[in-house]
Amino acid sequence: MIRPDLIAVCFDALTGKGEAAIRNLKDVEIIPVSENEAKEQLACNLVSNGETVVISDGAKQLAADLQAKGLKVVSLPNRQLRKSGGGWRCISLSLYS
Repeated sequence: MIRPDLIAVCFDALTGKGEAAIRNLKDVEIIPVSENEAKEQLACNLVSNGETVVISDGAKQLAADLQAKGLKVVSLPNRQLRKSGGGWRCISLSLYS
């Protein structure tokens, strides 16, 4: 989830039922993420506060798509964390009010 009205999704990672559920969401814009960026660059393993998105520096297409939506994108290398299969979302602490 990027913001309540914007999500990034790799449809190749979903079942038909899961894809249908996401496509049926109301008032939510979807940025499709390629299977390559999702698997190889952990593109969907990102952190967003609705204005700024921290993303792996290898997820070039998703970064461009987010910038086109007016978001600030911070692309960081993820070489060490990635060795254990993790990304930026994995090491963040979400705070909800």
